[in-house]
Amino acid sequence: MDYKGFFMDASAYYAGGHKVYEEWHRYTNGTDVFSVLYYQGVDKLLDRWQKPGDQTRYGKFEYTGRPWQRHSKFLYDGDYIRLKDLSVGYDFNKNVTDAIGIGGLRVYVRGTNLLTWVKDDNLDYDPEVDTDGYTGMTTPPAKSFIFGVNLKF
Repeated sequence: MDYKGFFMDASAYYAGGHKVYEEWHRYTNGTDVFSVLYYQGVDKLLDRWQKPGDQTRYGKFEYTGRPWQRHSKFLYDGDYIRLKDLSVGYDFNKNVTDAIGIGGLRVYVRGTNLLTWVKDDNLDYDPEVDTDGYTGMTTPPAKSFIFGVNLKF
């Protein structure tokens, strides 16, 4: 979009209709020694079952080591929208650029990976996964901001 010297450019992408499985749940979301003692777990484990009648996603903590078990509660809707790039800026008009002796002047701010909306609120990790459909303990795409000035001589 352009209006009276101001401009905005944006790009986003969407992926949907698939499932994502949290592959590391054994180490981060388990209610035994693997997640609590060895791997520090996640803060969601604090909202665990503690007394009869509790309605929660996580069971009672136990000081034991259970074998690896796959569980459908760690299978999530993978739908998401990511705002990949957003640039906002201003192109100075010819009167201003002629007055300072240059051919053109543009100032702008650009942001990358600013926002990711995920359909499933329980999916804590980056929803952009490989074709196998498993999350990993990889670093999600970094957010960045760039301030720029373009001069034409």
